[in-house]
Amino acid sequence: MGSRNGYAQNTERANILGEIDVLNKRYQNAILKNADGEMTDDDFQDVKKLAKGKIEVLERRLDDLVVVGTKIKD
Repeated sequence: MGSRNGYAQNTERANILGEIDVLNKRYQNAILKNADGEMTDDDFQDVKKLAKGKIEVLERRLDDLVVVGTKIKD
């Protein structure tokens, strides 16, 4: 990844957190639509699987940023 200044790392972190927030809102919306009968169980499971999978990837990227940040401080 190379060296990063704090600003670039904070910007990337904010972008990742924003993406996670969007995915969580999409998932919550799917829960409500499924509960209201507006979305089939199969469609809900697809949305859940995709959202949770993307969130896991983004959370790993966040973890990587923390590791990079720790290494820079040492």
